[in-house]
This record gives sequence, structure tokens and C-alpha cells, in this order.
Amino acid sequence: MTGVPKHLRNPRRWYDAEGIEQPPATIANSRAHGALGLLVFCECGHSGAMPFDGLPDDLPVPDVALRLVCSACGRKDRITTRPNFAGAHTGAGPKLRSVE
Repeated sequence: MTGVPKHLRNPRRWYDAEGIEQPPATIANSRAHGALGLLVFCECGHSGAMPFDGLPDDLPVPDVALRLVCSACGRKDRITTRPNFAGAHTGAGPKLRSVE
């Protein structure tokens, strides 16, 4: 099976070493793994967080960016999104405790 040539790849998708597109995380998948919402980044340096409220469960996380406009620069073609796992313990690694 041959993959997609680099010049034809969707920039919002991940491809393995053979160029085969891999399925992106969805809102439902991210929520099920402990994500609290989405982190949103614009190439201009502006960033923020947003809840999952109102987003369909089957929507791919990278495609949420297609619905957004940066409030700092007004562009919509320079935005990326990813799940926000801040504060969610995802398994391996040390657990932090507060120091009194």
C-alpha cells in the first residue's frame, strides 16, 4: 500500500513513515481520555483554551481550528488546536502533591 505524496498531504493530519494517513483524535476520544477542553494556538503568538461545549463528538480535534478566527490578528488560516490535558492525570509519571 502506497501512501500519499508529501505535496498532497492534509496539513491537519498525521502520516506514518509510509505516508499513510492516521485517524485524528475526536472530541469524544479526547474527552474519554481526560481532556478538559481544547488548547488553541495562532501563529501570531495568541493562544487560549476553550471547552468542548457545543462541539459534536465525532468532530476531529484538528478540524475545530477551521471554525475559529484569531481575536488578535483576525486570521483563521493560522490556527491549530489540540486536547487540553492540563490538570488531568493521564497515567504514567509522578503525581504531584501540594506542599504546605
